[in-house]
Amino acid sequence: MVLYQSIRGVSTISSVPSSAKISLKLCLRKINPIPRVQRGESSSRVAQLPQTLEAYAHQVIEEQYRRIIKQEKKVLADKDPEALHQMRVGTRRLRTALQVFDTAIEIPKAGSAQRVRDLARVLGEVRDLDVQMASLEQEYWPNLGKREQKQLDKVSDALKQQRLKAFAKMKTVLSQPLYQELKTTYADWLKRPRYTPIAKLPLSILLPDLLGPLLSDLLLHPGWLISWRHRLYSSIKVARHPVCTPNVHFLFTVIVEVKNAGMF
Repeated sequence: MVLYQSIRGVSTISSVPSSAKISLKLCLRKINPIPRVQRGESSSRVAQLPQTLEAYAHQVIEEQYRRIIKQEKKVLADKDPEALHQMRVGTRRLRTALQVFDTAIEIPKAGSAQRVRDLARVLGEVRDLDVQMASLEQEYWPNLGKREQKQLDKVSDALKQQRLKAFAKMKTVLSQPLYQELKTTYADWLKRPRYTPIAKLPLSILLPDLLGPLLSDLLLHPGWLISWRHRLYSSIKVARHPVCTPNVHFLFTVIVEVKNAGMF
């Protein structure tokens, strides 16, 4: 709720670049700060935030950990792309949670944000290829002539080969000791969590300070100062040379982190 109000307020300031306002409004569409009460349902049944920071941190981390392991078997079965999407979302939100609650929790190195990010990156390689192939097959292919369709089929075949390699890599990662250690670390921490003294404080007092750094990173990011023409050129350059990563890519990452925090 605090994050939602902050973004909404900034999006109305005239000095903020119009490009920033557009992205901020997109963030608002993803964040629903007030639970909807169904007809005939009393407000007391609407979930309330925990009283302390430690209870809130435990709740968020557990939710995202359960989301990840719930999809694991379905991801390996490779029958429904939605399972991979949900598992990737879980890793992203878990990493954001570790960033938000960094000063309040004590997580062993085996469950660090770096380990979670490495897992998200491997999942993302397969997921991105799924999205590309679906877009080509469903949006582009039907609107092309037969000659162009044959050329696009070659591109799709190449992407399928890339996906086979990416999926094999992901399957290996999910069977390695590092991933098993990561799961064990969070399962043990959820049973016996360790916090810093600040975690005992009321959540209502700390919430603005917890979310403030994420919002500051978003609003002060140099990516807002890049013109749309340069952003397009940079995007093309990254597509051709993945090693080159402009500010726009990092800006998108920050926006995703803010959105994830708002979804807690």
